[in-house]
Amino acid sequence: MKRKLAITLSVALVGLLVAGTLAFIGKRDTFFHLFVEFVAFFVGIPLFAIGLGVWRSAKTRKSELRQRTGISLMIAGGLLMTQWAAIPLGREIAYREIQEAQSFCESLIPSLENYKQINQKYPENLDAIISSENELPDLLKSQDFYSGYEDNFQFSFIEPDSFIDRLHVYKSETHMWHVED
Repeated sequence: MKRKLAITLSVALVGLLVAGTLAFIGKRDTFFHLFVEFVAFFVGIPLFAIGLGVWRSAKTRKSELRQRTGISLMIAGGLLMTQWAAIPLGREIAYREIQEAQSFCESLIPSLENYKQINQKYPENLDAIISSENELPDLLKSQDFYSGYEDNFQFSFIEPDSFIDRLHVYKSETHMWHVED
């Protein structure tokens, strides 16, 4: 019975660690990511506390099995608690991707202005400006991020996998980025 419980707990721990790692690789503060981190943190603290209690009781009873069990539970709890660090790291990676996408869009503005001077309007799409999709930042590759009109244009992209969809918008009339939720 104890062996089955230990195997079940080990599989659950490994599952949480893998899910947390995958959520980190996803790099965003998605609902799934936050849920995994919440569970990992609030399972990790009690697990660590129980392990500490078992380990301390093993000293008084001089039980090597309890001592190993206590140390194992403390290690498992500690590993689960460290998953919490993935949230700020994921946010930083997402922030850098957004900055890269905005910088790329802003780098297109001189070419768009040149196009307008020659053709008296902004292009309807960026085919004449961008030579290949390989130049696009990853955040923009799966989105139609440009809208061109006769007198103005705008860049917009959705911050993917965020807890609340955020639309980053640049309007040529204001020359500023703003975020819409």
